[in-house]
Amino acid sequence: MTREDILKLAIADELGYLETVRQDGWGGLTSAQSGRVGGTMTRRMKRLKKGLPPV
Repeated sequence: MTREDILKLAIADELGYLETVRQDGWGGLTSAQSGRVGGTMTRRMKRLKKGLPPV
């Protein structure tokens, strides 16, 4: 599992989507939910690259 995969699962858990992902896979999320996960991932990765805390 890559670092990005771990981050993606952690964010899904924080947003309350992890159970859906476990049961139905990533395709079980709506496009809005997937976008929220992806947007949060992008923001966190940018902050980490800058050396800031991943808030």
